[in-house]
Amino acid sequence: MKRVAVWGFGALGRAIVGACADGRDFVVTAVIDHDDTIVGGRISDVIAGFRGDLRVSSDPGAMSGADIIFHAATSEPSEVLLHLTAAVGSDCDVVTAAEWMFYPWLRYADLAERIDREARTGGRRVVGCGVNPGFAFDTIPLVLSQVVPGLRRLDVTRVADVSGIGRSDFAHVGLGLKPDVFAERLSSGAIHGHIGFPESMAAVAERRGWPIDTIEESWEPVVAGREIRSAGGVVARGAVAGVVQRAVASVDCHPCMSMTLEMLLDPDGAGRTAQETVIAEGTQTVTMTVSPSASPVSGAATMMLHAARGLDHASPGLVSLLDLPLGGAERLTRSLRAVGSARTDAGSLRLTLAEHAHD
Repeated sequence: MKRVAVWGFGALGRAIVGACADGRDFVVTAVIDHDDTIVGGRISDVIAGFRGDLRVSSDPGAMSGADIIFHAATSEPSEVLLHLTAAVGSDCDVVTAAEWMFYPWLRYADLAERIDREARTGGRRVVGCGVNPGFAFDTIPLVLSQVVPGLRRLDVTRVADVSGIGRSDFAHVGLGLKPDVFAERLSSGAIHGHIGFPESMAAVAERRGWPIDTIEESWEPVVAGREIRSAGGVVARGAVAGVVQRAVASVDCHPCMSMTLEMLLDPDGAGRTAQETVIAEGTQTVTMTVSPSASPVSGAATMMLHAARGLDHASPGLVSLLDLPLGGAERLTRSLRAVGSARTDAGSLRLTLAEHAHD
């Protein structure tokens, strides 16, 4: 069982702690946050089923002795660098939810090299993942593309119910604002929505061998037709209750990949169904739908736990999620054997299985 420290106790951090509470693979030994309103509070008062008297600490030194740090505190590059180097310096592997860390070499190559160097020196591993990037816009399209001959284009749409995200996420998405204020903040760069599209596109393009040379993004607000109550607060009728964000990647001005993320507090009210749709176009066109779409919070927490399990199979340094075991962290032992078979009265076949002990 691995000892875990969770850095950041917002909506995602709490989901990570909750996912670890079954005690099968992980035991949480520290929770770190810098919000004075929650520092000192008992974890068990917030997370149902959590045992013990562990409290939220503001001291990063609390992670000492942990095997893995789940980092969900910030996506701001300079802060992420400080946090991750501190974690690696404490002899911990790290799984971070910072979106740009899915493919950090794209926009922050210098930081990526520093993190990689620190991790290699310390013999630790660092990986970035979540639902997006990490699942909907990269892993799933790449898996689907393996059965499409002559692949020439990928189009991915994710409609996500974001009613469970915390207040801190409202600001960078622009939720709750009046449309004119949204437009002003979008123009100033204060609103950036989901910041991982370029990273997902770069990873997919690299795996597919597509020499993309441009990525263009756009944002469009979705206005609430009624008052909406969510985990992040109340959104008034007429205020922004969602954002449709689009990105297009091209090769020599020819689009080869599009990604659309609809982040909605009330998908039903907007006439949308929460789901992921991937269209792979080649000599044959194949469509895959995942319904309902993966949860932005619990889905990301689960992805991060799976990534942590897979790190044992990775070499020290900065790791790509796409290099970790896709089917689960446990390697095939090839130990299952069919020891009997029989036809039922209904004509179905029943196999009896048993574990085979290797010599």
